[in-house]
Amino acid sequence: MKLSLFNVSKEYESKTYWVYNTLTTAAVVLEESAYNRYFVTEDFDYQNSDVLELKEMGFIVEDDFDEIEYLKYLRGKVIESNKPIVDIMIAPTMDCNAHCYYCFERGCHHEKMSRDTADAVVAYISENWDHELFNVTWFGGEPLLATDIISYISERMRQKGINFVSRITTNGFELTPPIIDKAKKQWHTTEVQISVDALFEEYDRIKAFSTCDDSSAFVRVIGNIRSALEAGLKIRVRINFNPLEQYKAFDLMQYLQDQFGKYTNFIAYFAPIDYKTDVVPSIASKFENLSEHPFLSMIKFSQKFGYFSG
Repeated sequence: MKLSLFNVSKEYESKTYWVYNTLTTAAVVLEESAYNRYFVTEDFDYQNSDVLELKEMGFIVEDDFDEIEYLKYLRGKVIESNKPIVDIMIAPTMDCNAHCYYCFERGCHHEKMSRDTADAVVAYISENWDHELFNVTWFGGEPLLATDIISYISERMRQKGINFVSRITTNGFELTPPIIDKAKKQWHTTEVQISVDALFEEYDRIKAFSTCDDSSAFVRVIGNIRSALEAGLKIRVRINFNPLEQYKAFDLMQYLQDQFGKYTNFIAYFAPIDYKTDVVPSIASKFENLSEHPFLSMIKFSQKFGYFSG
């Protein structure tokens, strides 16, 4: 037997290790001795129940098992299944005008989608959609830096008779009234998710927009949110927060509710920054020095505005 190519491991706490398999999505936490035995020295005893369990979860595979070929087989099954699709996420560009320190896409390529690729995307949708109501999510990068590609794909789908609606995940900086109008009329957009990290100057510092002039980016984004709400779009604001700075997230949600709480098409929710450092701990930490886990505190605070009320 041999270790899977798809194992990812990291020290979890003192003398324990977390191991995740990106192919099977199995996860385990092991004492250091067990981790060293199985994942360092590769001591695989067929009679050991732990080894059999790790094999069942995909951490260990047979010597003659080709995981790459198996992955190709799985992908082929999806592509060739002939099962209609009801939604798709499209990234028209990987470029972004913000420079958030916690972004999982830092260092990635920044190309914009070509017309040839856009045509291939539309052809795939045309051949595989369920012929009812198709859902498109525009993602990125910052998708609103490639409005020409969004418009091109939307028009090509319309020409092919594809009945669709769309959502946009954006930082909101380019969600100006002309773009809002285009989103509603050409892209059939019904919902927009916008990430907001902090209030005023701190927001400007975190985002560090490359396309911003001397005026406040925060003020611009808040104005864009208001314009989108008044145009009838559903707005979901994702409040990214550091678990150790809950008070900042509380102040931000209170501000947003004061500004937009009257709109029935407005929702805000908390999301922990997934960027574990000495400054930003993982939300999965125990936080033994706090009287209450940060995320539970967030939920309780949200309830005063009607969220998490079910």
